[in-house]
Amino acid sequence: MPVYCPKCEEKVPAEAVDIVADRATCPHCQRSFDVSSVLPSVSGHHFNPNQPPSGAWFDIRGDEVRMGASTRSIMALMAVPFALIYTGGSLGTIYLPQLLAWEFEPLRSILGLPFLFSGFFFTSYALMTVVGRVEITIRQGRGRIFIGVGRYGWTRRFDWGDVNTIREDKPEPRFYPHNICADSIIIDAKRKLSFGGLLEKARLHYLLNTLIYLRAIS
Repeated sequence: MPVYCPKCEEKVPAEAVDIVADRATCPHCQRSFDVSSVLPSVSGHHFNPNQPPSGAWFDIRGDEVRMGASTRSIMALMAVPFALIYTGGSLGTIYLPQLLAWEFEPLRSILGLPFLFSGFFFTSYALMTVVGRVEITIRQGRGRIFIGVGRYGWTRRFDWGDVNTIREDKPEPRFYPHNICADSIIIDAKRKLSFGGLLEKARLHYLLNTLIYLRAIS
């Protein structure tokens, strides 16, 4: 959605929009105004990306826009102990005796593979609730979504110009604490990208609104 001047109603070019200051100057009538005041917001009020909630961030460096949010949450109080007990107990029972005896039991090892994979999943989830993050980078018309811990995780790339809609997905039923989302952000481009299910609601809505804001002025 293009940005239009509230005074003369002419289209304002992207180069006349200052995202950091949330200001735009119409080249036709020289009127300056807040960009957020003329854009719709998912949350129903004017939105400024330079006011992220705790645990989220927004940064512009040259031609690169970077935004993100931590997946750290109170769920770590349950996820970390469960991962330690489950992984240590199941894998220790199946593989540790073999290592201590320097013996390999093929059948027992194969039967232990489901526990190995599920242990990896629970451990990854626990790490995400402690030090994980979701980060979106837009640079020179290319978008990148990263979900993970440190340098390791899940990465997807897309063309920013191919984005048709950015929306929130609300699956039902939802059996989550009040501050944890089962919701996710959907980017409809050449392929549908879904992410953000581990984010707290305030952080998810911030990233959602920031993406909508940037798409509206681009």
